[in-house]
Amino acid sequence: MGEISVTKEQALNRAAFDRWQGFCGSRKGLTLMFLWAVAEAIVWPIIPDALLFPVAIGGRRRYWKILGAAVLGSALGGIAIYLFAYFMPGAVESILPRLPCESTRLVQDFMIQRAKTALAQQGVMAFWTQPWSGVSYKVYALEGAARRFDPAAALCLSILARSLRMFVTSVCGLFDPNHLYRLASGVEPRWASKAASTRFRTWSFCKIFVM
Repeated sequence: MGEISVTKEQALNRAAFDRWQGFCGSRKGLTLMFLWAVAEAIVWPIIPDALLFPVAIGGRRRYWKILGAAVLGSALGGIAIYLFAYFMPGAVESILPRLPCESTRLVQDFMIQRAKTALAQQGVMAFWTQPWSGVSYKVYALEGAARRFDPAAALCLSILARSLRMFVTSVCGLFDPNHLYRLASGVEPRWASKAASTRFRTWSFCKIFVM
């Protein structure tokens, strides 16, 4: 059986993917995932899922630890900002319009209005639907705390809902990208198909959640 020729680009792809796998399975990878999730719950504009998905692909053997780091960071950050706003409601009006968003502009008025409408109509249950609303948790937390919603109920619903979203959006990273790619083409070497499929799925995901 003849050897499969390897191009320079394929070799570079393999080396890059191997390095990414090493990082995702390391303590540095878990730390980055945790800090990203904490920061997003408080001020960082890009949801943890945008990092969790490619990290889950690179660190499938440690997926549950990676997911746990994201959930723990998101929970701690979410608790911190909610309790801050709950015990210091006077600061909400000055903080809310200055939260950053993906476009580097201030939080847009329609996002604040959507959160206010959802909280007025659904009450504390709005925290259950927030992860799928397209509005940042930070906006819901500041508005909900200002309305004096019970912290225990709001935080429990929020943590469960955001954890579920992170699981749903990252669990496909458990599947071997090589197998998925081979089902579609069956022509690439094992490691080359893994790199190509990983690049495609990561880019597609990031376009959905970051743009």
